[in-house]
Amino acid sequence: MPILFETESFVWVVENDCESQKSENRQFSKGVWDRNDWTINEQSMERGLALLAQKCTADNFEIKSVLPLNGARSYDYSRSSTHSWGTGTGGGGWGWGLGYGWGVTLCKGFVALLQRRVEVSTEDYEARLRENRLKASIAEKLRLIEELSARAQAAPEVQKKTEKQGLIGKKETWLVGDQAFKSEAEATACARSLVEQQVVNVQQPIEAASAEIEALQAELATLTKKAPEDAS
Repeated sequence: MPILFETESFVWVVENDCESQKSENRQFSKGVWDRNDWTINEQSMERGLALLAQKCTADNFEIKSVLPLNGARSYDYSRSSTHSWGTGTGGGGWGWGLGYGWGVTLCKGFVALLQRRVEVSTEDYEARLRENRLKASIAEKLRLIEELSARAQAAPEVQKKTEKQGLIGKKETWLVGDQAFKSEAEATACARSLVEQQVVNVQQPIEAASAEIEALQAELATLTKKAPEDAS
């Protein structure tokens, strides 16, 4: 019988404990420091591992890979001091400062990739492949609509250009791409007009992609509805 590989992911974020401390004073001259300590909550980690094992046992999944999720702990310190001399408004002074800190990563959870082998009939195998292709086509059309919509809303940048004329004179122009305008209002109006034109240009491709998505979703719904009937 044909074999399919089903894949799922399991994500667990550990409820790490965080302890924050700060220096009582907030004056650089006396030294200012901040410290944040994160420690793994062992009970939370154990609970995540237990749930992962439970899922693998119940659904017959194998763990193919585990990726840790990293956090961090850090400490920073800074201090400065100033000295002045002289009287009245003519005094001067000097100052110095220092600072240091450190940071290390800390595991804050994990994501596990799970997989299992499933034996299916030839009809079910072909139906699942068709379902996957339909879902991939729908996702591709959705990405296309998102890209077209973002492109339509991207307003051209209005840039100001200043050129010297003579000793004290200057000439100001506003640019929208390669087009130059004498006033900012004209340039802004041009940019707005270009956005409106972009919206018009992508409207038809978006409508076409939306219609294709509806047809694909209808075909997918028919395929999904047929599967339980065949199983019964």
